[in-house]
Amino acid sequence: MYKTKFFKGEISRRKFDARGIVAMANTGPDQNASNFFITLTNEKIDSFYKKHTIIGFVAEEESGSVLDKINQVAVNSNLRPLQNIRIKHTVVIDDPFEGRESDF
Repeated sequence: MYKTKFFKGEISRRKFDARGIVAMANTGPDQNASNFFITLTNEKIDSFYKKHTIIGFVAEEESGSVLDKINQVAVNSNLRPLQNIRIKHTVVIDDPFEGRESDF
């Protein structure tokens, strides 16, 4: 049986007030696993403040916005997408831990 390994949240003072913030989804304090979400609005989302660990930001490409395409997907009454959204490729543009060993 697979057991989920949670890790401690690293909550910062950064507010959720920009489009493209990538953060860990969790079920409570220090309940981070391998799920994440991306904000799709520039409006401030007070309910996320000091509850989710921000891990990065989406850098938009020149032709066609990935965030606009994600935002056009139909959702259910719980605002969950009705189709799978998969990220097949990412690039780290600025790695703050470059040159250091990872614990993961």
